Amino acid sequence: MSNRTGIEWTDATSNPLRYRNPAGKAVWGCVKVSSGCTHCYAEGMAKRFGRGEPFTAVTMGKLIPYLDEKEVRHLLTSKTLTGKRVFLNDMTDMFGEWVSDELLDQMFAVMALRPDVTFQVLTKRAERMRRYFAAYGNREGLVFRAALPFCNQIGKDWDYHIRKDRRPDWPLPNVWLGVSVEDQKAADSRIPELLKTPAAVRFLSCEPLLGSVTLREIQHNGEVEIDALTGDHGVIRPLQGRSVNRIDWVIVGGESGAGARPMHPDWARSIRDQCQEAGVAFYFKQWGHWLDFEEARRRKILTKSGGCFISEWHFVNGLLRAGHQNMEPVGKAKAGRLLDGREWSEFPAVPASV
Repeated sequence: MSNRTGIEWTDATSNPLRYRNPAGKAVWGCVKVSSGCTHCYAEGMAKRFGRGEPFTAVTMGKLIPYLDEKEVRHLLTSKTLTGKRVFLNDMTDMFGEWVSDELLDQMFAVMALRPDVTFQVLTKRAERMRRYFAAYGNREGLVFRAALPFCNQIGKDWDYHIRKDRRPDWPLPNVWLGVSVEDQKAADSRIPELLKTPAAVRFLSCEPLLGSVTLREIQHNGEVEIDALTGDHGVIRPLQGRSVNRIDWVIVGGESGAGARPMHPDWARSIRDQCQEAGVAFYFKQWGHWLDFEEARRRKILTKSGGCFISEWHFVNGLLRAGHQNMEPVGKAKAGRLLDGREWSEFPAVPASV
């Protein structure tokens, strides 16, 4: 069922998308696609609880995706979810190529049937997400058609299937679409695809942040620079009545858990400053396992396990020099989520219509 979660920027998680292995057992699954997946927490949980094998294409080739009937019913009927934010399918990537368009239609149908819940959807497969919305030229009709069996299942008369003027807005105003961005390469490849995808709210999860990222100068097809935070330099046509397409919300966080890689403080500060300049909501989720050495010493939480250095290149008086940042492994709980002395917990302003 939908779970309470330690993920600070949401209220609950829900995983209606499941997989069956050859033995018929329900398991978790996905396929790693980039450096941000190296220490996947979902894969770690699958191993810990005996609910899946390594997240590889070989493993996924043996699995059959399906929607869990009990979880779907809970999403459709639970009164405790009213007014909440729900991070959907955090244990997999629902836009993986192994998930059919028909299954995606059903998941969006569930979201359409709960306009009182805000659903947050995150993917590393931005191109597939864009293609899904563009397919057939009538995604809206296919999604609404997929909702009919759910209406019958819960005994709900969803009369905007009969009366066209009662249908909800499209794209669904209660669905936020986001992409993971761990470094500049991921930003340049995924953000342009997200900007071309119709959505009420578009967001980025820069976690784990593994390098510096410039959101104001996204390189699109090696030819055009896009300011993802304002929509300037637009080669992307406005969608659904909005004057420009831009990112509405940015989440930043360092990596935690076994083998966690450190996040340079300047990487987080840079994205925060970019968001502040552009008037985009910024959420600093966590430092992760590593904290700036000086900050750790000031807070008297130095460890005996030894730190590490991160090298970051800067131009100084026209010369390229390396700056070294000493980081201390203090653990996620002690590192906390203060950035320059304060918490950043901004959320996007949700438009009245799209």
